[in-house]
This record gives sequence, structure tokens and C-alpha cells, in this order.
Amino acid sequence: MWGYNGVMKGKERLSMSFLKHNSNCVSASASKGTGVSFSRLGSVLGICKAYLTRVGSGPFPTEVEGDIEQMIRDRGQEFGTVTGRPRRCGWLDLVALK
Repeated sequence: MWGYNGVMKGKERLSMSFLKHNSNCVSASASKGTGVSFSRLGSVLGICKAYLTRVGSGPFPTEVEGDIEQMIRDRGQEFGTVTGRPRRCGWLDLVALK
């Protein structure tokens, strides 16, 4: 199961107006759409990148600019799949991740 936008950009969060697509990627939604009840799961493992990315406008408190952003973008190949547009890059927000 894969969450497209992350828990801090979900429909219950302030940045919803900047979304084009929304997924529920909290642990309680791990079994959504699979036909398996959440109560039947033994555990849920969350995986995240060491940095954040965004496309387009909207709030991005940990955004970095300049050489560091370019390094993150190049090493992570953070460019739009269809348009090739560079994604905005920033530091991982550990407070929000917790």
C-alpha cells in the first residue's frame, strides 16, 4: 500500500486545497481497498524518504533553495514524470513525522 501525499497533506489537514490527488496513508488505512480487515493485520510498517518534496504552490515550511535543493533534486531524481518539472525539495520534518 502506498500513500501518495502523506498524512500531513490529507483531507483533514490545512494544505488540502493544494492537492490534486489524495490518499489515506495513516496506519488505520493500511488495509483500505485490499479486502482485508485492519484488525487482521499484525503490524504496519511506515517508510519515508530522508527529505520532502512538493510540486506546485502551497505551504512548505522546511523548503530549502539553492545548491542544497539542487543536490537533493539531482540525487533523488526529483522531477515530474510527465512534465519533467523540478520538484520543490526540503528537509524531513521529524516533528510532523512523529
